[in-house]
Amino acid sequence: MFQLSECARRCSPKLLNELLTKHGLSELSKKIEKKKHGKPFVDIVLSADLPTQEEIEVELRNVQEMTGGAAERLLTERAFSDTSLDLPKDFDEWKNYDKALWLRMHAPSLFKSAVTDSVIEDAKSWITYRVPLIDKSVVATKTKEVSELVCHHYKPRGRARFCYSDPIEKGHFVGIAAYPLNYARSEDGYNKAGELEPKHISTAFEIYFLYIPIEDEEMAYLSIKVKEGGGGQKDAEVLAKTFAEQVLGKSDLNESDRVKYRLHKLQDLNVSFNDFDDEDMIESVKVASVVLYHPSFPATMILRSSAKSGTVNMSDISECLKLLSINSLNGFSIVNAELKFKFKKNEETDWKSKGIVPVKISTNRRSSCNLGINKQHMTVRKYLRKWGIEGK
Repeated sequence: MFQLSECARRCSPKLLNELLTKHGLSELSKKIEKKKHGKPFVDIVLSADLPTQEEIEVELRNVQEMTGGAAERLLTERAFSDTSLDLPKDFDEWKNYDKALWLRMHAPSLFKSAVTDSVIEDAKSWITYRVPLIDKSVVATKTKEVSELVCHHYKPRGRARFCYSDPIEKGHFVGIAAYPLNYARSEDGYNKAGELEPKHISTAFEIYFLYIPIEDEEMAYLSIKVKEGGGGQKDAEVLAKTFAEQVLGKSDLNESDRVKYRLHKLQDLNVSFNDFDDEDMIESVKVASVVLYHPSFPATMILRSSAKSGTVNMSDISECLKLLSINSLNGFSIVNAELKFKFKKNEETDWKSKGIVPVKISTNRRSSCNLGINKQHMTVRKYLRKWGIEGK
């Protein structure tokens, strides 16, 4: 939960003074004891006019949102990889709040890009299709077309009067982030005189279109995510079809192109997941849990492996079945499973991962998977395709 005083306390007085000066406010007193500048900072902010106060609050809220372990690593990686950025000499030794605040003030474009990437990585329930392989650089140029197709989809419902779109260009994928205007809503607020009054607010919601080429296999992914406020799965499906037609030149995208998941490979209790390419740096795969269905049982059965066990593949699940006097999964359907991919330690650690990538797979009607689009997750997807767990 965001608290202005607590966020300020975690930032250095030097950077807070720079923020205050930027907004034309007085600086913190040098006589304030260490780590006790939270309340004095709030007092200065409250002395400003309401728009300035709100702007500072938003800036520091943005900072706090990017101070978690993964987000802070992402910001640091981006900062050091940007050769045009003149970082302070001791930047790598700074605390996470100071890093985020400095970048928010001195590299707003880099900061915004990192926020978008962090949001994309944390988004769940992507709808993914297999689509033709094209020149990915073409996709990022289609912001105007994407704004138009989003507006065309939502305007009959009185939404998306405006829609701004931003290109997303990363190492292994490209995409477009669209921001259509949502319905207005009313919230109580205060005017400049401090009087309570209703505020009519019109905000945007987010839609992400990601194009991820898999060149070795002559195919690509199209992943769509409609964030909260933009509608349900049906909207994402329609938008995916329109995007495929107008941006990728595929006019017949349908349910058969949708990425689906099957867990039939786990029916073999002796299955081995060990055919890894050396460059992928995967040490092992362990089946952490399965949910089983049998028509003669009144409910599904959940089996979990030992968290501390060093076994891999289906070993722990097989032991659980033996305790239940079940020697085979013949007749059972595996409706859900979690696999844990353990990566070897590497100096080039991905910003999002700590070496273990948990993969949660559901084979229900929606057929879904929790994987994102970072480098290690794409490596995991490679093996799900190879083993037939992921397919059309």
